[in-house]
Amino acid sequence: MPPGVIPPLTPLPGTPTLPPATTTPLPASGSPVGDQWIRKAQLIVTPSFGSEGLDLSDMHSTFETQAADRETPNIAIIRIYNLLPSTEQKILDQSEFNGVILSAGYQNGAFGTIFHGTLKQAGIGRTNPTDTYLDRSPSMATLPTTSPS
Repeated sequence: MPPGVIPPLTPLPGTPTLPPATTTPLPASGSPVGDQWIRKAQLIVTPSFGSEGLDLSDMHSTFETQAADRETPNIAIIRIYNLLPSTEQKILDQSEFNGVILSAGYQNGAFGTIFHGTLKQAGIGRTNPTDTYLDRSPSMATLPTTSPS
C-alpha cells in the first residue's frame, strides 16, 4: 500500500455489517417535505377593548414558555427589544394592550399558537447603552395543554 493511504477497516468478528448509505431525492420543489430549518415567530399584543392588535413580529424578541401542571397556569417570559417609548408606555400601563398571542414554528413547516394569555407583569431595561428592552410576563394561558396519552 502506498505511503499516506489508510487501509480499509475490517469489522470485528460478530459485528453486523451496515448497508451502504443512501440519499433521499428531493421533491420537484427542491425542498424536503416538512422543512425544519427556517424558524418563524409571530408576536401579537392584544388590545383591552375592541381596538386593533399590535403585531410585533418584525421586532427582535426572545421568549421562554413554561407549561405547568393542572393547578398552575402556564407562563411565558417575552422580551421585545428597541420599542418606541410611546409603545412601551402603552404596554406598561396595560390600558390599551394587556394580552399576548405567541406563535412559533418553521417558515415552510409546522407553525401554530404556542401561548395565548394576559399580561401580569412588565418592565423595561437596557442591555447596553443603545439597546432597550421590554419584558412581558403573561400568564393564564387560555390554550389547553395536552399530555401524551
